[in-house]
Amino acid sequence: MAETNRVLQAATVLSQALATASIPHAFHGSLLIALLSNSPQCNEVLCIVEGGSVHPFGRIEIIPAGEGGPRRLDDATTTRIRALPFLTVSEFLRAKVNSWALRALDSDMQDIIWVLAHYWQSVDINRIPDQDMERFIAEHPNAAPAWTAIKNRFAS
Repeated sequence: MAETNRVLQAATVLSQALATASIPHAFHGSLLIALLSNSPQCNEVLCIVEGGSVHPFGRIEIIPAGEGGPRRLDDATTTRIRALPFLTVSEFLRAKVNSWALRALDSDMQDIIWVLAHYWQSVDINRIPDQDMERFIAEHPNAAPAWTAIKNRFAS
């Protein structure tokens, strides 16, 4: 695992370069969880860019918008944390659920459970793939109370 501060510094440099070139972008991955939970370690940072292609950039993977997150990176799909653009909680959860449905990695599972436990009240259920989330809950019932709370919030 990498130090969160070092990964954050690399993300800042990349963000500045992308912003200078007027390229819409947003970060996600375990860096977001590390920042929200004040963890000194993280193991993944992804950068979604509009009009980009997949390139390794040190520990940062660059993903074209629409493949690993929303097609448009704007105020509805991104938020600023420590002056950097990140996916919103809902978009992050959507990206992680989609990734988990394809790869079933423990790191994705842990990120999903952490977000559900700590930020369930910020999740827009309309952005979460229903079938994949129901499959996730069936395999990880400890996440069921938060998912039920989200569904109940949108039922009324």
